Amino acid sequence: MLNTALEWGCPVDYNECVVDFESANIEATRFWQGAGFRLVIYSLSRRLDDRIAWAKD
Repeated sequence: MLNTALEWGCPVDYNECVVDFESANIEATRFWQGAGFRLVIYSLSRRLDDRIAWAKD
C-alpha cells in the first residue's frame, strides 16, 4: 500500500509524504525508517485532569 501511494504521488508532483505514528512503537519506527522516512519533529503532549488542572491555590 505504501508503494502504491508513493507511486501515485510522483506523477502528480507531490514531493513529500508525511506519516504520524507513536515513536514508542519500535516496530513502526523500524518500518518507517526502513522505508526511507526520517525523523523531523518530536511532539510532546500532556493530558489534563479536569479535577486538578484548573484548581485554585
